[in-house]
Amino acid sequence: MGGKPELIYNECWGVVELPASVGGGFAMSCAAGIEECGTKVNNASLYAECIAGGGWAGTPAIAHKAGVWILTLFRVDAEGNEFWRLAKSYKKNTDTFTINGASSSAAEWPLLTKDGGIALVTDEVFGCGILKFSALGDAPLSQPAVVR
Repeated sequence: MGGKPELIYNECWGVVELPASVGGGFAMSCAAGIEECGTKVNNASLYAECIAGGGWAGTPAIAHKAGVWILTLFRVDAEGNEFWRLAKSYKKNTDTFTINGASSSAAEWPLLTKDGGIALVTDEVFGCGILKFSALGDAPLSQPAVVR
């Protein structure tokens, strides 16, 4: 899913088969991030990069320090060819529930919705959440609806 594999871990928790009406295939929900630096990194240069939240070079992601996860959702066809990938993380300016000063989000279980979209059950540093997208297609999903 991107990033330097020596630092960035990708953990996937759920998959859902997509209906033929939107082209079929699968959507998988995951999280990407640096697990921790102390025992996972075996040289000084990588350790310094890990502590700085590096490892994201060449990706559109913003650097996040160890223990901070970014939820990811991607769609593949029946042969495993990627259509699109989406990466998001919950952020609230006044959020007191942070790890290393940042919110942490992981997408765990994708659910198909009646309107043809996907809802994700998310694992947040403050508990859990629901992220609802309104439509599936050949492009990344539309912006999520606000769920309160």
